Amino acid sequence: MNSTLPDGTSESPYCHPPEQHEEGSRIAHLASEVFARRIVAVHPAIHRSRLGCFWTCGTGDVSQIARFFVLLISIAVDSHRPSQHQAELYAGTIINTRKLLSSLLTQEVVARGRTWIGRIRSRNEDVYTLRPEFGFFAVADGMGGTSAGHIAARIAIDEISDHLNHVSQERSIESQDMVKAIELANEVVFDRGQTYSDFQGMGTTLVAMAVDEYRATCGHVGDSRAYLLRRRELSRITRDHSVVQELVDRGEMTLEQARTAHNRNIVTRCIGPFQNVEPEITIQELAPGDVIMMCTDGISDFISDVEICEIMDAHSHNLPILLGSLVETADRHGSTDNITAVVAKIK
Repeated sequence: MNSTLPDGTSESPYCHPPEQHEEGSRIAHLASEVFARRIVAVHPAIHRSRLGCFWTCGTGDVSQIARFFVLLISIAVDSHRPSQHQAELYAGTIINTRKLLSSLLTQEVVARGRTWIGRIRSRNEDVYTLRPEFGFFAVADGMGGTSAGHIAARIAIDEISDHLNHVSQERSIESQDMVKAIELANEVVFDRGQTYSDFQGMGTTLVAMAVDEYRATCGHVGDSRAYLLRRRELSRITRDHSVVQELVDRGEMTLEQARTAHNRNIVTRCIGPFQNVEPEITIQELAPGDVIMMCTDGISDFISDVEICEIMDAHSHNLPILLGSLVETADRHGSTDNITAVVAKIK
């Protein structure tokens, strides 16, 4: 599934990023898509493709990019004279877009995500989201072997990000907020499964992180993981909720044996199938230069921690290449699952 835009919606085909991926261009692309959605909602007669064809090479200067949108709006409304009410809404869109740009330019973390269906599965049940405007990133893996796992993953991601977005507008996100968000997501997925027979028993794993300055609040359920690379050393932020992890904890299995065990995909906690869920919360202090990687088991089951460390260390300066290397390595190692990762670098 594609990454979501800062307003929580999926990327549309009307806007395409330029070939060069400078930060200013990326920000302009994100903001122009949000702008397009808002402006068309105000005045449906404006065709979105007219908005999507305009680009700025942005230097990161908010005022310059804001002026671009003023120019864009004057072109978009040409021959569609707005009413007073519509004009006020247009003005509000400019203000809100400027706020969005400001938050993107001052964020402490830059993140990218990628997902691939893989070579075996007929459907991609992995979902990820990037919400840089409040430092939120998440990965979910719809439970294989159950009905509508991809729907459970999508619902969970949306419910959690929406709840934490509301919290972030009033104060910093705390541990109890992450717990509450995951519990609310579980309620929605569980209720949907009880209401519709086609969705009965659907579930998903989840790893979610909210970064505020140099402090990350991480919540997870199941075996989707979060890693931290710091000064060329890799550590796990999360601990799997799985049968094999319990065997490892009891000393009955090594980590390498767990990675290839036939029952490695049996999780002991997940979102959706049951009325209650028990998320695990971890507070991770961060430092400039840290790199975070969150992934589904399509990566962690097929790439050892040693090799993950080598890949992250080699490509931490270029997040798109880092993502590509993780996906390609998992595929080369014979991954039989969907493959999804989110990587984030702390400035």
